[in-house]
Amino acid sequence: MRGEKIYEYDLDFTGVTDYGVTMEAILSGKEKVPPQGARFDVAFEGRAKGRLSGRVRGVDYLRMRADGRIDLDIRVTIETDDGHRIALSADGGAAMRPAEPIADLFENVRLTTAAAATAHVPQSWSADGGQLLFTLNTGGVLGAWTGSQNPGSRSALMRLAMRERQVEAFAGIQTRDRAVNAEFSPYGAWVAYNSGDNPSVVYV
Repeated sequence: MRGEKIYEYDLDFTGVTDYGVTMEAILSGKEKVPPQGARFDVAFEGRAKGRLSGRVRGVDYLRMRADGRIDLDIRVTIETDDGHRIALSADGGAAMRPAEPIADLFENVRLTTAAAATAHVPQSWSADGGQLLFTLNTGGVLGAWTGSQNPGSRSALMRLAMRERQVEAFAGIQTRDRAVNAEFSPYGAWVAYNSGDNPSVVYV
C-alpha cells in the first residue's frame, strides 16, 4: 500500500554561488571534485501543487563529495495560495545518474508553520517516505505550535507507518508538554527530539 502524496513542485534554478570551482566545470568533467569537497549555494523558485499549493523559493546549500555523493541542506519558503507561509527544511543525499544530467534525491523533510489554518503539516518524514512522526495531545487543549497547554494534559510522540497504515506510540515518549522538533536522522536509523518539559536538552 502506497502513502499519499502531499505535494510536488516544479523548480527553475535562478543562481549558483560557487567557492573556488564551478559546478559547470565539475558536471562537464573539466574539473574533479577536490578531496575536501565542493560547496555550492543553488537558488531556485517555482510552484507547488497538491495539498500544499503555492509559490516556492529557496536555496540548497549542497556539498559535492569526492566519493560522488552530494550532501543536501535545503531551506525553502512555501507561500500558500491562501496567504500562509510554511518553512521547509531538508537534509539527505543525492547521487548523479551515470552519463545523465539527473540526480536521485533522498530527503528527510521537515515542514514548520505557526499559522493555525496550516498547523497540521507533519513534523518529520523518514528519508524513504515510509514513516511520519507527529505529536498527539490528550487531556487538554494545546495551543497551536506555541507549546502552551492546560494543566493535566500530556503529549505523546507518535509514528505513522505509511505502508501498513498503522499509528503507534514511538518509544513510549510522553511529556507534560508538546514533544517538539522530533526528526529522523538522514538514513532513518535514529530519532532526535526535545520537549517543552526541558527544551534545552536533546534526546536520541
